[in-house]
Amino acid sequence: MSKIDYINESQLRKGIVEGFLLMIIGKSDSLYGYEISQKFATIGFDDVSMGTIYPILTKFEKTTE
Repeated sequence: MSKIDYINESQLRKGIVEGFLLMIIGKSDSLYGYEISQKFATIGFDDVSMGTIYPILTKFEKTTE
């Protein structure tokens, strides 16, 4: 896999994770990071780590302020 293919795959995955994260938090009043990771696991994303979730949540918070 070339470096460009890896970058494109990584960006695609990040976009998918962001979309699902929006869906998950949009359906709940309040969730903690661990609960969000459990929701990801139930939809087949077992390997989404807290190190992936929290930066995206922070990004979402900054864009809503």
